[in-house]
Amino acid sequence: HLYKASDGIMVLENDQLHGICSRRLGIKDVSINDVNKVAAHILASVWKPVSSQESRLYQLVTDIPYYLCSYPAYKLLQLKTAPIIRDGSLSHTVTAWPGLLKRLYQMLITNTVVDEEIDWTATMPTSRLSVEHTCNAAKTLQSMLFLRGKDVHQADPSKLSQPGLYAHQSSS
Repeated sequence: HLYKASDGIMVLENDQLHGICSRRLGIKDVSINDVNKVAAHILASVWKPVSSQESRLYQLVTDIPYYLCSYPAYKLLQLKTAPIIRDGSLSHTVTAWPGLLKRLYQMLITNTVVDEEIDWTATMPTSRLSVEHTCNAAKTLQSMLFLRGKDVHQADPSKLSQPGLYAHQSSS
């Protein structure tokens, strides 16, 4: 009943959240609170306001289902976020937009949620004939990118919109 009544459903898989807790964050005895904290972090990466104007937040809430669930039969949304860093390591970590966007691109084509599980050898097929020699790239219908942080205007997300990533675009 939830599926029929919803415009979109954000899916967070417990085993993936548990994997983030244990492998990425180094938590030995993962509790439900740990899993919930990771889920809240991932959800906040989308729902945190992009500006201080409340009207823009309302637009964001309506934009997500409008743009991402435009096909009524496809309502499941998968969230990917980078980086996920241990609290103690945050002050010693340097990230730059090109590296973050490259990580998100690989996560998108290999359909991984945790950046440690990325297959860095996978590439997008350059044509329909070359599919056998590249990864079985995940196809998506729509995507929406939220960038937050310093120097966000310097980020170049163009690689995330290349043909072949999306089911309705052809790569040849």
